[in-house]
Formats: sequence, C-alpha cells, structure tokens
Amino acid sequence: MRKKLTTTKPTSLVELRNEGLKDIRSREVMQAHGKFLWMDTFSWISPKFDVLAKVLTSFPFSVIWIGTHDQMRCALKYYPEVLEGLETVIVYDQGNIKFEDEALVNIKNIVGTGDLESVWKIIGSLQEKKRVLFFTSEGENGIDHVEEFKAFIEK
Repeated sequence: MRKKLTTTKPTSLVELRNEGLKDIRSREVMQAHGKFLWMDTFSWISPKFDVLAKVLTSFPFSVIWIGTHDQMRCALKYYPEVLEGLETVIVYDQGNIKFEDEALVNIKNIVGTGDLESVWKIIGSLQEKKRVLFFTSEGENGIDHVEEFKAFIEK
C-alpha cells in the first residue's frame, strides 16, 4: 500500500503569502470611512503622487488633509493643482513646516504638530459640514498611523 503524499504545508504557506499580499494591496488603495463629524472621511497609505493629486482635485468639497510633511511638500511642489481644493493641511510629523510660498498663500489653514494626539484635538475643533477629511501616511509607521486614525474616528 502506498502512502499518500500531502502538501498541506506548502499550500498553507502559499495561502498565507496570498493573504498577506491581499492585505498589502488593500492598504495601498484609498479607504473610505463614511462620515466623521459631518465630513466624508478617507485614509490612504503611501499614495502615488499622480493618483493622489487626481483624487484631491476630484473631491466636491474643500479638503482637510492630514499627512506627513514630505508627502505634502512633494505633492504641493510637483502637483500645484492640488492647492485648489485644500482648505486646511495638518502636518503630523513635525511642527516646522517648509512649503513653497504659493502653498502658504493659498491654503487657508496650515498647522504643524509633532504627534497624532495633537491632531485629534485640532480635528475635534473643526467639525465642518461639506468637507472631506483626508488622512495619508507613509514609511515604516504608516500602517500604525492609519490604524490610530481609524481608532480615533471610530470612537
């Protein structure tokens, strides 16, 4: 009688790999979170700047963008059309903001903080109707930052 060979281990590894890739892909796209304080709310980990610019300019309402200094600086420098829809930008990874002059003149509110806890306090004071609340992150802590954002808006 021959023994039947099983391939459960490699199959489970392949399945785990596929699940991991699916999870990564799902995080690479913009996520909608419904309404928070009357604002349409979205998050996105490491968006590509050309797609980010198209998304930011396509929103029907003014945008409150929370993100990293480097993300915002690059987007505003290389995609100036983004300026049209931005009402407020909140940089959460540093307080010293260095944007181009055009951005400083055209964006109504610019805030820089060194942590997300300060951002949560600022957002709580905004509560604007007909606005988009947009959170982006990047880097090794990008996933953690989005998870913190989700936890905050789900309170």
